[in-house]
Amino acid sequence: YTVTATDASTQAYVVTVTVAAPVDVVFDTSGNLGAGTYNNITVNSPSIVTVSGDVAVIGCVTVNSGGTLLMGGFTFTGPGCFALNSGGTLGIGSAAGIASGAEGNIQTATRAFDPGATYLYNGTASQFAGNALPSPVANLTIANTGGPGNDKVTGNPGQAVMGLLKVQQGTYASASDYVDVQIDPVGTL
Repeated sequence: YTVTATDASTQAYVVTVTVAAPVDVVFDTSGNLGAGTYNNITVNSPSIVTVSGDVAVIGCVTVNSGGTLLMGGFTFTGPGCFALNSGGTLGIGSAAGIASGAEGNIQTATRAFDPGATYLYNGTASQFAGNALPSPVANLTIANTGGPGNDKVTGNPGQAVMGLLKVQQGTYASASDYVDVQIDPVGTL
């Protein structure tokens, strides 16, 4: 951008401001995604990407089969889109889970959560699954690390898990239909 300004002595000044365009980021290996504004973000197999700050998305975020995106308590917002593809994994840390409104980890303009993906609820306090969690899902993992009484993940009514429902840590409270269940020593169903 170029701005021309004139002071009281009619002296003209020209100021040029350069704004960097949002970048595309592709993860083919594991890494961290810091806070900022990005165009497109792609998470490919076998990457495990840990989000370390809130992100504004202009283009699209795509988590492909074999890729893992760990959101922690951070959010993706902006006019862009989000797509969790079949075989991908999304780590959900928000107390609101994943939702269709302006709450939860993913708040981009459009969102697609594939039923063939794995959903990992790994918050540090009690969580809701959220109304954007598809039913059925391929795999659902509960790994909530909140302390006693603050480690419950409340699922959606009628939630179906076609593959493995794994309760690693915390409590999963739901009237879910499931095929295969694994409950680790610190987990409760």
